[in-house]
Amino acid sequence: MKLITNSGNIQTLKITIAAEFVGFELEYVEVEKEDDVDLPCKQLPVLIVSPSCRLTSGNAACRFLLSSSGSSEDSLGVEQWCEWESSQLLPIVWQYLVQSIGHGKVDAKLIGPLKDLLYELNEGLHLKDLLIGDKVSAADIAIWSTLFPILCDTSSLKEWSQEFRNISQWFNKLSSHSSFQTGFTRVTNGKGLSAFKAALLTLPSPPPVSNSTRKFKQSSHKMTAQVPDTKISQSNEGEQVVTVTADELKIANDNWRNGHIHVPLLRQRKHPMYASHTKPVYLVCTI
Repeated sequence: MKLITNSGNIQTLKITIAAEFVGFELEYVEVEKEDDVDLPCKQLPVLIVSPSCRLTSGNAACRFLLSSSGSSEDSLGVEQWCEWESSQLLPIVWQYLVQSIGHGKVDAKLIGPLKDLLYELNEGLHLKDLLIGDKVSAADIAIWSTLFPILCDTSSLKEWSQEFRNISQWFNKLSSHSSFQTGFTRVTNGKGLSAFKAALLTLPSPPPVSNSTRKFKQSSHKMTAQVPDTKISQSNEGEQVVTVTADELKIANDNWRNGHIHVPLLRQRKHPMYASHTKPVYLVCTI
């Protein structure tokens, strides 16, 4: 498999760590910018699995590598956290890093939303060493990779380790793993956080967090999704809330993955077309 990326790309960190974790040898091809990629999709990084299969999502590539090694994981739990990372955490962290690493100063307005997300993650790690089960999952790798440039910057966020102790313990546990250390060194070429600067300032930023983004809160029996346009009930913040059971989520997941099996195949059209008693032909014309 081939990984095409540019230097210091934070998204590449997820894929590199996953490959190191499962012992996959990737062929690394480094380009200067996205326009240098001779592929239909001008997006970096891109994992080329085969001539017909290319993965441009860091989370998707990470999950693919782990699943290819035969590792089993809680699919719904991992998907929940990976979706949270890509839709909510990454856009805020990206803005923070552009200002912190790229410009040397952070807008105070970003601290509040970032801390809110860290509180959510800290709660999710309560009495747990890892996010899902007792094995490192794609969710751990994805979220660790996104938070690494922030949490390792002790000069600006030193006091946060006390405020988010569950995150601190989880982060330090993963940071001591050789796969994470090797992955970080490879992506930064040994230059540390400064290696991320050029990519942060040149790559397009992730879409901003939308107010309509669904927030999933999982309990032992059900998951609740907050959807602004539903008419079920009102939350304390004035948002409308609908309750989704674990069974409904499983059905939705199965349909998403296997629903295409039940879609009828397109009928091949042969010309000229002749009418029959079973297949009439309609002629549409205008005057």
